[in-house]
Amino acid sequence: MKAQMLKQILSIALLFPLIEMTLTQRQITVNIRTENTTITFAIDTTIFAMGATQNLENVTKSLMTQIENNLQGEGYDVIFDADSEYPTSYNESFGFEVPTTANLNLTLEQFVNDIHVSVFPYSSPISNLSPILETKYARDSLTIFSRPATAKDIQINSDLATAIALYSIGACNLMQKYFHSVIDATGLPSTSSEETLLKSIDFYQGNCNLLAKDNQQAITQFQKALLYDGNLIGKEGTLVGSAVNLAWTYIQVGKTQDAINLMTQMVNDIESIGIGFGTQPMWLNRYVQRSEIYNLSGRYNDALNDLNTILEISSVGNQLKAYYYFMRGQTYLLLYEWDNVLADYNKALELDPTYADAYYYRGVLKYSVLQTGQSLYSEALADFQKYLELAPDGDHAADATRYATDIRTQLAALNN
Repeated sequence: MKAQMLKQILSIALLFPLIEMTLTQRQITVNIRTENTTITFAIDTTIFAMGATQNLENVTKSLMTQIENNLQGEGYDVIFDADSEYPTSYNESFGFEVPTTANLNLTLEQFVNDIHVSVFPYSSPISNLSPILETKYARDSLTIFSRPATAKDIQINSDLATAIALYSIGACNLMQKYFHSVIDATGLPSTSSEETLLKSIDFYQGNCNLLAKDNQQAITQFQKALLYDGNLIGKEGTLVGSAVNLAWTYIQVGKTQDAINLMTQMVNDIESIGIGFGTQPMWLNRYVQRSEIYNLSGRYNDALNDLNTILEISSVGNQLKAYYYFMRGQTYLLLYEWDNVLADYNKALELDPTYADAYYYRGVLKYSVLQTGQSLYSEALADFQKYLELAPDGDHAADATRYATDIRTQLAALNN
């Protein structure tokens, strides 16, 4: 994806020399063992290189060592899984045409001789508050331009990774120390040109405020994260998490219209760029997110209108369309329109037979809502079993197991 992005940005249809570029990437999977569980997150390190550059493996190992030291210093065991220490590794070379003007050559050098570090938490206690809330910022990275990584660069990136790791396990007080270290080391305010990194910090701090039930401070942090020329357009997914979580928080404090206005601004950004780019999944998901805010506000018909809008787009792939049908089914559920709920769950599974959550919720529907006797017991049991087959450690695994056990017990009693 990064390689394709570079091709699109830097291939210019003029008479320019051809330059060969290499993209090298490593991914670390990190497991943090706590008292009750193990939390996993990923760190990607990437080098774009036009010529000789330092060994990426050395940079990655330095990051791993510093992250391990940080987390062990806070009392956590850190496990770098032997099978996933470097699970993805590739070198990709391609040619593209480069402008010969000094200004654009400088831009190119800065773009392709950098080290890019991203951190992705797979989970967070924030998801326990609401499934609507975004748990991770789209880009949590510091880009090191046109030079080998220094010891300070390693410290900044490892402190960033450590902070997000601690956020993943809900250790927000410890998280703050490492975020402050990153801010102090970069010397950049949240309004600087390097806003992506600092705004991700505002986002995570806002989520920790939600965990602490401090909604007003959460609103302040999310609003800071959204200050980018007063506009959400053109920032891909980087601001969406803050906007969604801010809208959700507005509803918690009774500012329902502010929540809807914010989500409508996001949708209007899509509609302003027209069909084509605006039909990419990244953008269409904003309709889904607004529909969820509408549902929380009791405006179910408005939510249906948003979901119907994206279901009419023929270019959407089956897996994504299955998700949209499932979400519409969830809205019909709030309206007690059981036949429509079942029809949308069925359609979702027709489009994506591996959609675990659709099996679970269809099982619940058949077992507890549509059930008027034992006629649907076997079908509900099959759905719960399929869910457990597809997602044995999924969010609904315990409930699916309990439902399946209850149904077997009832079927056995009926057959005796």
